[in-house]
Amino acid sequence: MTDTPLISAIRPVVVHVTTRTNWVFVVVETGDGRSGVGEATLDGHEPQVLAEVAAAAQRLVGRPAIPVQGGLRPHPGAFAGMAHNAATSAIEQALWDLLGQRLGAPVSELLGGPGEGSVRLYANVNRAILGSRAPETFAAAARDAVAAGFDAVKVAPFDGLRWEPEQERPARALIDAGLARIGAVREAVGRDVDVLIDCHGRFNPRTATVVVREMEAIDPYWIEAPVSERDLEGWRRVRDSTSARLAGGEFLVGLEAHRRFIEATGVDVVMPDVKYCGGIGGLMAVAAVADSFGTAVAPHDPSGPVSAAATGHAALAAARPQIVEFAWGETPWRSEIVGGGESVEAGHLMLTRRPGLGLSLDEAFAAAHPFEETPVGPDLWER
Repeated sequence: MTDTPLISAIRPVVVHVTTRTNWVFVVVETGDGRSGVGEATLDGHEPQVLAEVAAAAQRLVGRPAIPVQGGLRPHPGAFAGMAHNAATSAIEQALWDLLGQRLGAPVSELLGGPGEGSVRLYANVNRAILGSRAPETFAAAARDAVAAGFDAVKVAPFDGLRWEPEQERPARALIDAGLARIGAVREAVGRDVDVLIDCHGRFNPRTATVVVREMEAIDPYWIEAPVSERDLEGWRRVRDSTSARLAGGEFLVGLEAHRRFIEATGVDVVMPDVKYCGGIGGLMAVAAVADSFGTAVAPHDPSGPVSAAATGHAALAAARPQIVEFAWGETPWRSEIVGGGESVEAGHLMLTRRPGLGLSLDEAFAAAHPFEETPVGPDLWER
């Protein structure tokens, strides 16, 4: 494509949202005066992400603005690898945005899907819970999300638990506290609303098989990450112990990792994240692999409006309907950062025929919410 404009700049825009969240956006500019945007949010690790964005800019400025997947790095527990993947994925999203703008078409249409439509969302209410972690606080957040039009809510109730702490007697109290939060949510929203439970890989397989059976009593839509996604044998053990729907895989990178996870664990729902799996193209590729196994896809996305748009366009173009995560209640000005371009109605992300991702980053608004350092810890980012 000889008429493809060249990348003239790649730069980050960091927006402080709450005491535990900064959104990291990446703007890609081209020589024809256009700019596209992607998202690379990785809570608590913003300096690493910014360093990777700067490194990518050195490699890519002057090259054609074509959305291709960059090299992803495996990251067994290393956030340095996650930062690289976040920066790479955000740039890929921005390049899709630019391509759609140049062609005058929404990204979903470029991917072979409809040019407009809606994508069902579930409200991750954990980000709206900044104070008390009492069961009634969880119940109130879930009730408010339902009142806002959502028919599915997700909670992460097992505070303080780590991978194998259950050999210690106090851990049973932490498990019981989590179960009480789940029960309160179910009672608050009733049986007609889907309740999703995120365990964040906090259990070992032995304990997970016990706790999953206890969670079955509230009829969950799914139980997410009962054990670490790196423990494939443990996942299979849990899978074989329950008929409950299991979901996971939010930090997997690359098609082979997703294929191996799906095949080895028998997971019902795989959860690629557009910010870490290689961007929009990466998400579409994972969906195709999952479809070949008959595995459902529900993209992970507890982040800002740009990654929601990128995820939504991929979900709209997918072969099978997908339900997508939405960080509900985190800030009242969420849509303002993209010029009011994000529209959520009755628990659905509404996508129109606006070209590209259909958003425009309001950098003046962003400048009024500059980066602030946030605490780092598993109970903060695992939500």
